Amino acid sequence: MEFKEMIDACKKYTGTRDLGPEIKCGMVGAALLTKNGNLYTGICLNNHCSIGYCAERQAAGEMIKLGETEVVKMVAIDDSFAVIPPCGVCREFVMQINPKNSECEVMYLDGKVNKLKNLLPHYWMELFFKNKK
Repeated sequence: MEFKEMIDACKKYTGTRDLGPEIKCGMVGAALLTKNGNLYTGICLNNHCSIGYCAERQAAGEMIKLGETEVVKMVAIDDSFAVIPPCGVCREFVMQINPKNSECEVMYLDGKVNKLKNLLPHYWMELFFKNKK
């Protein structure tokens, strides 16, 4: 599956929506493509007291619920449908789900693609466990 198809899947759900006076959703949409060829999407949930969550983690939760952990491609878009880089928390989360996710291709600004491990240089877990040996 190409990134364009993944972005199109995100567009179906992305768009800012008010859920109440203090909470909005859909400002960011994300798609994760797994090794098995399945596509999982998510949208963010934001509120004023910081207990929301990111679109990438919502998609990852659905993926995990259905028994998958290996991501081969990841993309996120904002509510104007521009590609944006996943936040550091989401990069970290996807990396921890499965060590093979370090090879996941991530599309970020201006259509650039890089491996997740290159977007988390000097990854602490690799260094931590390397020093424990």
